[in-house]
Amino acid sequence: MARVIRLPDRGRLLVCTDLQGCMRDFERMVQVFEHALLETGGDTHLIFTGDLIHGPHIEPEDWPDFLGEYYRDASGDVMIAYAGLAAQYPGRVHALLGNHEHGHIGGPHTAKFAADEVALLEHILGAAGTARMRGIIHTFALAAVSKCGATFTHGAPAAQIDSIGINGERSVGLPERLVGPLAALMKISGNSNIGFAVDDDMTGTTIPASAFSHDGRPGLLRTGSTGAQTDGSINFTVKGGNALPPNATVTWKGSLTAPHAGAYWLYLQALGTNATIALDGKSLGGTGAFQGGVHGDILQANQDNAIPTTDGLDNVRRAVELTAGPHQIELRVGPDSSEAPVQVRLNWYTPEQRNADHEAAIAAAKKAKVAVVFLWTRVEPVFGLPGEQNRLVEEVAAVNSNTIVVLNTSQPVALPWVDKVKAILEMWWPGDEGGWSTANLLLGKASPAGRLPVTWGKSLADYPATDPRYPERSSKGIGGKTTYSEGVNVGYRWFDKEKIDPLFAFGFGLSYTTFAYSDLKLDTATDSGLAVTFNIRNTGNAGSDEVAQVYLGAPIDVPNGVQVPVRALVAFDRIHLAAGVSKTITLQVPARQLQYWSAAAGKWVTASGKRTLSVGASSRDLRLEQSISFKKP
Repeated sequence: MARVIRLPDRGRLLVCTDLQGCMRDFERMVQVFEHALLETGGDTHLIFTGDLIHGPHIEPEDWPDFLGEYYRDASGDVMIAYAGLAAQYPGRVHALLGNHEHGHIGGPHTAKFAADEVALLEHILGAAGTARMRGIIHTFALAAVSKCGATFTHGAPAAQIDSIGINGERSVGLPERLVGPLAALMKISGNSNIGFAVDDDMTGTTIPASAFSHDGRPGLLRTGSTGAQTDGSINFTVKGGNALPPNATVTWKGSLTAPHAGAYWLYLQALGTNATIALDGKSLGGTGAFQGGVHGDILQANQDNAIPTTDGLDNVRRAVELTAGPHQIELRVGPDSSEAPVQVRLNWYTPEQRNADHEAAIAAAKKAKVAVVFLWTRVEPVFGLPGEQNRLVEEVAAVNSNTIVVLNTSQPVALPWVDKVKAILEMWWPGDEGGWSTANLLLGKASPAGRLPVTWGKSLADYPATDPRYPERSSKGIGGKTTYSEGVNVGYRWFDKEKIDPLFAFGFGLSYTTFAYSDLKLDTATDSGLAVTFNIRNTGNAGSDEVAQVYLGAPIDVPNGVQVPVRALVAFDRIHLAAGVSKTITLQVPARQLQYWSAAAGKWVTASGKRTLSVGASSRDLRLEQSISFKKP
């Protein structure tokens, strides 16, 4: 196996990663590569930076939207096709070792789409196919470097300390460095009397001994490596001084008695171990790390929930409908590879406590001068907030006219209460120490200056992939094939073409001040592009950044067969202005932004005729505009 590929210091480089058994994407990449070879006279290199194999084995009707266009796993064929391509273009097609390939030549077994993807694929390929695949993998390099200093790698497969289990390709961060907004607000403001109420207690309370029994006696029966005994409750932690020994293998069995019927939330909390819970003979849940996990088998504190417990344990949360009376329960813990003390706890969040916490949160909001509500999301529901978070905002806003919402989301979601709150602060997922940034923005120590990198629709049907008028564009497509029928009209361009009013436009974002635009001038740049000059003035009382954006409209007469968006972002820049200060800036629009690709001519062509150039604060907030004409080439 070559350790490092040395790339030439000139030519074109194409990089592709995470094909994950998708032959369609491999073939598309080959087309791009061979077209580039023609354009560059053969001076092009292609690198696959790992994970060519291990796709999902999911039927079309069960295919989740977040995986994109449906395909059937063709890992074996992809590997053979790669080997053929590398042989056809020796020295120009390369592959780097990824986590998924590493599992077939001695590395940890991955578990992203199956419990053991290595075993599954090798079973499908058979002995001969597996041997052939391993031979191809042994030709993969670990890294590729270029003379300019660019380095390509898939990451070290043996870096188990940063394992992220089956939760996908994301870092779990450093939970010990986590700083919440409340602590940061108190520290920065110097006010330790900030009110706080929990509406959704993700840690819960330990299930009392009175709720457990076995064989007609109180408590749960424990068996395993620590011996046989009865435990009144399951609460073994380092903080409590009673954590179990490293690598302990223990089972608890007995009955959990619900005092009355209702929806109970059970929380299996653990660290230094792998844990499972079963109720009435059926599996209820388990931690997401196990021997041979995708990035190791060390359980991380925020592996199975948005945040760890308040004392830093992983948290598997399940809502169950219980009838009044006893229910058979079984907990098991087994070793991960951390060699750490085994911590395990079984908590719950009863219907009564949830109602009491909700009422306390509304009461606290009613007494406050300003109510700040923190919301979060995950993959499901798509374009929505989990649980009763929308209800919480509605009820808080009804009792406090100064309600602010802080969002920790990764994508747009429906905001049915948007007109009932004073402000919305989108912090996305800001990281372990994001509490400091959140607090500084809420306290006015810093002015918000982020601008939306996406268009925030009013409903899911606003987007092409989820608009029922375009079934070919959905993740399931037609006949299992997804067609990107919108062409160049991606994102905000789609909203412009379809004349859809977004909730928040692409490029939108407020700050603690306002800006005025004036004096637009256009000149031809040295590269035959445009030099766009204008003035921005901070008309408010706070210093802040502004992100000026330049959009170019479509020609009045669009050539036949050419697709041009209604308007396209062609330049932008971020500038800082103190209160009352103005500045004249010039943004360069490259000549390529004035052109379209002519398939007939086989080259880039400048679109002729009159076009409108606009400048503003978002794709729908255009303050200045000027017409400009381009002559036929």
